[in-house]
Amino acid sequence: MADARAEIVEGFNVFRALEAWGAALYAHWAVDEPDPQLRTGHLIIAEREANHARLLAERLRALVGAMERSRRRSWPLRRADATRCA
Repeated sequence: MADARAEIVEGFNVFRALEAWGAALYAHWAVDEPDPQLRTGHLIIAEREANHARLLAERLRALVGAMERSRRRSWPLRRADATRCA
């Protein structure tokens, strides 16, 4: 189970990194774009990609935090916890 969770976290992190890379790429393209409409389009796409990266980072922090809290609650199992669950 822990391996599956680690794979999910790694997948989200790769996805977040690709979104951030896309934001940087479109922003870089906008710098050298002579057409103002295309430049604006590149900047809009860059901002959307950056927002996706921010949202994924927030979800990653929440997911990892939830996993850590779950791990602390479930291991080691204390006697008081075992009697409460019985």
